[in-house]
Amino acid sequence: MIKLTEVTLNGRDDIITESAVYIPENAVVKPWKIRYSLVTVPNAGAYVVKEAPSEVVRKIMEYKLAKWRYPSSVLHDSQEGLNKNVDELIRLAGLEADHA
Repeated sequence: MIKLTEVTLNGRDDIITESAVYIPENAVVKPWKIRYSLVTVPNAGAYVVKEAPSEVVRKIMEYKLAKWRYPSSVLHDSQEGLNKNVDELIRLAGLEADHA
């Protein structure tokens, strides 16, 4: 799951509220009102998020890549490499602040 910032907008497209929303990797992303994204999650609904479409897609692709790298690291990497991949998955999922 990938953490994004869901927003509620007023009539002038100003943000009224913000809250965390977690989306799966199979979400569909579309531009929404110039600077936001509309993220549609199958069988769950749609969310307007603060992040730009390119940022949402980047987060989804990074998450998918990290998910594919993790099993390989279990078999071939040292414990340090495994820990790095786990830390990366946690960061991408939004469960830990990005300190980079």
